[in-house]
Amino acid sequence: MSSCDLFVFAGEASGDHLGSELIRALHKQNKDLKITGVLGPLMRKEHATCLLEMEEFQVMGFIDVIKALPKLFKLFKKTRELIISSQPKALVLIDYPGFNLRMAKSLKKRGFKPPIIQYVCPSVWAWKTGRIKTMEKYLDHLICLFPFEPSCFAKTSLKTTFIGHPLAKKIKEFSYQENLFNFKKPVLSIFPGSRKKEIERNLPLMIEMAKKHTKGMYDIAVSCASKKREPLISSIIGKDATQVPSCYNYELMKASSFAFAVSGTITLELALHRLPSIVTYAIRPFDFFLARKIFRIDLPHYCIANYTASVRMFPEFYGPHFNREMLNETLSFMLENEEELTLCRKRCEGLQKIFDKKEPDELSAKVILEKALK
Repeated sequence: MSSCDLFVFAGEASGDHLGSELIRALHKQNKDLKITGVLGPLMRKEHATCLLEMEEFQVMGFIDVIKALPKLFKLFKKTRELIISSQPKALVLIDYPGFNLRMAKSLKKRGFKPPIIQYVCPSVWAWKTGRIKTMEKYLDHLICLFPFEPSCFAKTSLKTTFIGHPLAKKIKEFSYQENLFNFKKPVLSIFPGSRKKEIERNLPLMIEMAKKHTKGMYDIAVSCASKKREPLISSIIGKDATQVPSCYNYELMKASSFAFAVSGTITLELALHRLPSIVTYAIRPFDFFLARKIFRIDLPHYCIANYTASVRMFPEFYGPHFNREMLNETLSFMLENEEELTLCRKRCEGLQKIFDKKEPDELSAKVILEKALK
């Protein structure tokens, strides 16, 4: 197999999105760059050679992962051999930390010399802090999306670069479709997640509280992640809310006055839209016990938007704290207190400033090229 400049690996959809933008940015800076790797459908549309399709790695659910272990082990070895035989000047591993850190370790132990760059920092600030030493030993550079991540490695020799979050740039440049909705009143939107269990555990209380406090003065809209979730959402909301496909999430955020959301990246998107929100995440008591007592996850904020801004921008309720009484009190206070809503929007503006002047794709491409072509 002939050598290449860069070998890029993505093992899941989030990596495919980041990878496609990265490849485009790399070619802008060096149009003759030879890129090869394990690529997703979006990455395959760019100027790169696909040696193995990303879809081979996609397994959902704990039981499915157990069943797929023999296949994943074979894919691991196959990917490792593809990387070695490609003789790249640098290796870029995108997100997918469990797999990628094992790959970096395995390659280094086999004498792999080219720099290994991890694009997207694992959540070592939340848990699995033991990964920091592994990353220091087997990675050559770490590209971070959040400003607080480099400080986790301040006492190590691992070089890090904060590039900003691609979502901030995407939202800043987003072209909104006009006249999509026919709402007659202010809108309270609900973003209940994409997984079945998330929806079942969060949406019933969300819609109950929304109905109780809006008293017909708001239109209620619920984001639906996919066609297969429509029946489940319909069974919960009945005729009390309108379903909106998640491909129109940004238009819905722009049209809304307030939101409920299940914790995740969506909270960052809501904050960048300056939309006052309440964040929830219903988990079983046993899982809550494991998180706090066994894995020692004890953070000042669990919502990524709050954690990034280092301030309680959005009220957040997890596990036993996500209950009717607490949600009732908080929603009542926020909807009836314009000063609180104004403060929330102001804090959202502060979050936007954290990412201002950052060009994630261009910065990451620059870092990678400096490592590969030095």
